[in-house]
Amino acid sequence: MTLLDIKKIVLDHIKTLSVCIPNSGQTNWVIRCPYCGDSRNKLHGHFSIKIDMNSDSIILYRCFRCNESGILTSQTMEDFGVPLSIEDAK
Repeated sequence: MTLLDIKKIVLDHIKTLSVCIPNSGQTNWVIRCPYCGDSRNKLHGHFSIKIDMNSDSIILYRCFRCNESGILTSQTMEDFGVPLSIEDAK
């Protein structure tokens, strides 16, 4: 699986969430934080994920509420509920 494949899987998943707000360039996406629970308002998020489909850059994330941050790993994907394989996506 290539980095581009992983980016597509992650992006497809976060677009299904109740909060998924892209920036104008669609390289940063704001969702609710899977670690701190974010805020009481279920329509608001503080968790930013950087997914640039037009570069070879890695996927980065940061919650601007609890400061959880890092590089997307298979554990992080599991925390987000992202399918790790084609079988998981079914």
